[in-house]
Amino acid sequence: MVHRKPEINLHAIAMERIGNMHRMALATVGSDVDLSREYIALMERISFRLDITLPGNIKRSYCKKCKKPYTSRDTIRLKRGLVEIRCSSCGDVRRIPYGISH
Repeated sequence: MVHRKPEINLHAIAMERIGNMHRMALATVGSDVDLSREYIALMERISFRLDITLPGNIKRSYCKKCKKPYTSRDTIRLKRGLVEIRCSSCGDVRRIPYGISH
């Protein structure tokens, strides 16, 4: 009789941890920005190692340059079919397309 280890679904475990890190980053951004940035960096590292694409709602919730989650202090504008988000921390501008353009 051959004893096999049970199959471990690494993708599901990684997605659960990424979700937890994202929630903790959003919860700590008001009190400790550095800790929040650490959570974002860990989240990206997990997704990179396991070759997982982050969900769009997570990808678009933080600044790619300084790794700080967006807050209500960040400027959001609608401009020519784009959502333009300016980070209040580093000033980086992120443009995300929306709607159907002709």
